[in-house]
Amino acid sequence: MPTDGTLLQEAQHDPVDDRPGPSHAAKALVAAATTAVQTALAHGDAWQNSWRVLAVVAGILPYPDSETANDAITRLRDSAAGRCCRPRRPVPP
Repeated sequence: MPTDGTLLQEAQHDPVDDRPGPSHAAKALVAAATTAVQTALAHGDAWQNSWRVLAVVAGILPYPDSETANDAITRLRDSAAGRCCRPRRPVPP
């Protein structure tokens, strides 16, 4: 089994485009937060906590990732499940 040093050394030789970067993490964060809200709304769970996470993500990420999060908020608010909850759209700081 390779050690962490070996894995990092192997990754060093990979093309730069194949390495995950901050924008990949931001996209994954938006996707995970959106999925958490969708799941909570679909199951009638306490959607407020996952909604807060998505709102924070929308507030702290730089453009264009913040726009992606805000678009997800709009889509969720307009969905059938989102209409019954009608959470407020977060106001950026």
